[in-house]
Amino acid sequence: MSNSETAVIERDSDREEQSLPPTFEALFTQYRTLVQHICLKFTGSPEDAEDVTQEVFTKIWKNLEDFQQQSSLRTWIYRIAMNTCIDYSRRPWKRFGPRRASLKKPAGSARPSRNSSLPCAQS
Repeated sequence: MSNSETAVIERDSDREEQSLPPTFEALFTQYRTLVQHICLKFTGSPEDAEDVTQEVFTKIWKNLEDFQQQSSLRTWIYRIAMNTCIDYSRRPWKRFGPRRASLKKPAGSARPSRNSSLPCAQS
């Protein structure tokens, strides 16, 4: 476990001793970039990645007390992010990939006819 992970857990355990809940902000600040990169790489869309990132941090927050420290916190968060991305991709109304506004061709983008001469074919 890295020093920064230990610091987050220690701060949270100090807060528990004082009967205060652990801070979401500390987890979010430290792991937001990691989670966003995973989600963006998986989804290919910044909008979908943002949705999945929010869902990941919701799951992290809800299950933080179940973290058993058998692995590093970073590994645990990585696994939650990957599993959430996989679950998200299985939803029938969400398909990842580039978003297309329209399938219509813009005006003036007609393909050249077969009879038109190509510059590279002239000798």
